[in-house]
Amino acid sequence: MPEIKNLKKLANRILKAIANHERIILYADSDLDGTVALMTLKESIGNLGGDPPSLYFSDRRQEEPGLNETALDFLKDKAPALLITIDCGISNFKEVKLAKKIGFEVLMIEHHEVLDRLPEAAIIVNPKQEKGNDGFRDLATAGIAFKLAELLLGGNLSGSLREDLLGLTALATIADMVPETGENQLLVSEGLIYLENSWRPGLQALFESSVIAGRRPDISLGAISRRLSTREMVHKMVTIVNITDKEGDWGEVYLLLTSRSIEEAKLRFEKFLQKGAERQVKIEAGVDEFKKIALFQKDAPLIFEGKADLPQSLLGSITSRLCLSFDKPTFIYKITEKENIGHYRMPDGSSGIKAIGSCSKLVRRYGGHAAAGGFYFQEKNAERLKQCLTKYFLKK
Repeated sequence: MPEIKNLKKLANRILKAIANHERIILYADSDLDGTVALMTLKESIGNLGGDPPSLYFSDRRQEEPGLNETALDFLKDKAPALLITIDCGISNFKEVKLAKKIGFEVLMIEHHEVLDRLPEAAIIVNPKQEKGNDGFRDLATAGIAFKLAELLLGGNLSGSLREDLLGLTALATIADMVPETGENQLLVSEGLIYLENSWRPGLQALFESSVIAGRRPDISLGAISRRLSTREMVHKMVTIVNITDKEGDWGEVYLLLTSRSIEEAKLRFEKFLQKGAERQVKIEAGVDEFKKIALFQKDAPLIFEGKADLPQSLLGSITSRLCLSFDKPTFIYKITEKENIGHYRMPDGSSGIKAIGSCSKLVRRYGGHAAAGGFYFQEKNAERLKQCLTKYFLKK
């Protein structure tokens, strides 16, 4: 029977840590996928009677995404401990070495593309690290975490707990836009059934919101409005709440999903709506400026542009809009004094990870998926990197 490489090994190591009361740190990306995966593992440890794990959410606005030196400096007093990176880490070669030196045993739950080597973590669970695993290859990190919960909890993963985690997994899987094939299709189709009827105040508040549950005209019914499907509501949901902002030490998505009352959740959702409106204004301004440049260079095989005053947290959204508008490989970056921070988005059939990989000598670090990801490079290499990427796409 097919299985995910190292998943049983990881489950056994976590069970051993629980039995020995070892300190566990769950270190996650703060978007919906990373947050749900963290929640799934936290719930699993709690249901097994384990000591409450420490939680850390990566802050993309203040730190480098993924495992980073700033975070490790903050966490170093907790060593020795199991440091479980969730939805990040596969390209953090230097940082994993540093974590080991500090005294952490690094375990990794990941689904981003594997580069030319693996970091020196004790255990890496990533369906993309070997060929095959076709049913599991495109799992979001939340899907991998759910499979891990099945191994950890066995028969205890049943009833309301299973329904709760499966509903959250469906939400995260849709949010991360992974292909809904194989296991993803099964997780989403069953999970959506439970999601709308969740006991969680955070989810109840979302489904009760008129912004999410608003009705849609149906031409087949003579333009009579119809109730939105659960999937349609989820798509509206993720466009609003799938952000990586933090409130203090906590991811804002985590605080919403773990709200203790509907009233609290509604207040938190209002903040998301306010931020969303402000974000849209900034995104439109960034997109409009780069559109003018792209139209002037309409015969170029790609868009490769940067500015110093771009909001770092909106780079992905600006890059996505431009890619959709021009149907071209798009690389947008923020110029900073230390180094440039870039995002890429690809039209169907193109691989940004392969493109950047072909120019890897010109970047310090890169990672992500074929369709979307990030990269870091020195401003002095900007023109050479643009030429290298142009050459790559002209060959395609």
